[in-house]
Amino acid sequence: MSRLISALVLTSVLLLSSCSPEEPLINSFNGKWRLLLSGPTGLYTISMPDQTVLNQTWKPTTDLGAYPVQQLRQYRNDIYVLTKSESITVLNRETLTAVAEISLSGYGHAADIAFANATTAYVSLPDSMAVGVIDLTVFQIVRTISVGDSTAGIAALGNQICVALPHQNKVAIIDSRTNTVEARLDIPSDVPSLVEGDPLNNVFCVVSLGKGKTPASQGEDPTVPSLSTINVSTRTITATVALTSRDSEGPLQIASSLSVNSSGYCYVPVQNGLLQIQTRTPRRAAAVQFESYTMCSYDAARALLMCTHHDEPRLTIFDEFAEKKLYDVAIPFTTNCRIIGLAP
Repeated sequence: MSRLISALVLTSVLLLSSCSPEEPLINSFNGKWRLLLSGPTGLYTISMPDQTVLNQTWKPTTDLGAYPVQQLRQYRNDIYVLTKSESITVLNRETLTAVAEISLSGYGHAADIAFANATTAYVSLPDSMAVGVIDLTVFQIVRTISVGDSTAGIAALGNQICVALPHQNKVAIIDSRTNTVEARLDIPSDVPSLVEGDPLNNVFCVVSLGKGKTPASQGEDPTVPSLSTINVSTRTITATVALTSRDSEGPLQIASSLSVNSSGYCYVPVQNGLLQIQTRTPRRAAAVQFESYTMCSYDAARALLMCTHHDEPRLTIFDEFAEKKLYDVAIPFTTNCRIIGLAP
């Protein structure tokens, strides 16, 4: 009798399975895609996975010297190219042709840009000691928010904007509903500069470079770089961890980049490896790779972590936890290039 019941149950399961729609298998490593990199005179593309250098896709209309691109940000269907000039070029993500030019005349160059919603962006303007509010429907700065210090990295989570103030060892929190600075937080480390948001755990991640690592602090005794997490809801610092896997090497470490993946992990390259920090309960920085990298970038569409090597014309692409090496890509230059993954 028990065997009969088991057989009936098994038959029912098989029938239900055969009637259920088959779930699609998503493999981010199948199909073609592209890498967009900043280089000596502009932007370049590499086709993947065959790793063919295609061509130079964009360069500034005026001579800005070597390596003119300072930052690349992707938002919706556009790529925002921040250069040494007083302007931001907006490229269509598919065609990589310019669709708009955002003038920053009188404000100086942009250090970083963040997007609160589909119509509003916030740009870090270090020369103006301000954050510019950009109306994305007309691609114009419509107002500025004074923060009283030279600005650096900036990020947005919902209606909250966090901008680093490296000379004051603070960050300013701006509410996009009021466009005012509603909080200033003291960062317990020197020279906060890089900012990214983690929407999974609702925290801002702030990397402080430490003294002796920037032109403004040259000659000072070096201090340890660190990563601080800020709870967006309470506007409080929840943790600060040293960016070194060995305490004795801490003051000598140079944190050169910051990326946050979709699973709540930060990645920071230093001279002797790639550090991983969990954003939910940060306790320590763990070394997950041991080569020397300068830049890292997270490709959310394909769940990839892309890292350029220090003084070597090569970038390595890992899975999103930097555990499995997927590609080693030769690139035609060695520098702290910015990287974005694009559809074919």
